[in-house]
Amino acid sequence: MAALRLMAITALLILPGACNSGHASNPNSQAAMHPPPLDTLTQRKFFFQHQSVGNNIISGIEMLARDARVTVPIMPLDADAAQLAIPRNGLAHSRGGKNRFPLSKIDSFVRQLQRFEPTARPDVAFMKFCYIDFNAETDVDGLFQRYAAALDQLEKQYPGIRFIHVTTPLTTRPASWKVLTKRLLGRNVVADGNNLQRERFNRLLRQRYPSDRIFDLARYESTWPNGDREAFGEADNAYLALVPDYTEDGGHLNEAGRRYIAARFVEFLARQP
Repeated sequence: MAALRLMAITALLILPGACNSGHASNPNSQAAMHPPPLDTLTQRKFFFQHQSVGNNIISGIEMLARDARVTVPIMPLDADAAQLAIPRNGLAHSRGGKNRFPLSKIDSFVRQLQRFEPTARPDVAFMKFCYIDFNAETDVDGLFQRYAAALDQLEKQYPGIRFIHVTTPLTTRPASWKVLTKRLLGRNVVADGNNLQRERFNRLLRQRYPSDRIFDLARYESTWPNGDREAFGEADNAYLALVPDYTEDGGHLNEAGRRYIAARFVEFLARQP
């Protein structure tokens, strides 16, 4: 039996997705072929509430702007200010809420929208959760209901703002011997379960809102440059994972990942009516 298990674990190591072999190695090849329309960010007022992965995306936009030798108006806002304003077209952004407490991020987003001066509100507004907001104890259905209710209320309160949505980012799928053994024996792997929770939330988001209002960050993070997906599990319970080439710590985006995701992000904003 031990020998059979060893053979099975060895086989797992050479399955697609267990390592990077067989995948294209340049996650920026698509972005290089089709430079994103950075001038989109000069045509409207955007507001983005986020945490660290959001900072990665902002950094990626700044990298793309330097590459193109253009100036992109990126304006950090103070989430605790008594009054907020976006003085000109561009991408205004702020931190909001506290990591590991996703409800605090919803509350922060609502408060910040309420603090904008009437003549300096965003044209397009959106927030995102972080991968660290989800674990085995997360009430995904309850969280989504709170999010949807808050966004419904904001849309009624501010009909002049277009609210869009962002799927929750992912982490990589660990591939150590210990983790592979757990999977083989059918034991729980925390990182796998957390990604499944994120995917459950993202599916609810995709089901509730039209695709043209969703920046599917999780889909891009889990897509290799050649189109392969970093996805595991059975069809009804499949979950996505972050492509290893896009990160150095398993969750945050590295330089290559930042450029790739930022390009897709700008393209998405350019498609907003």
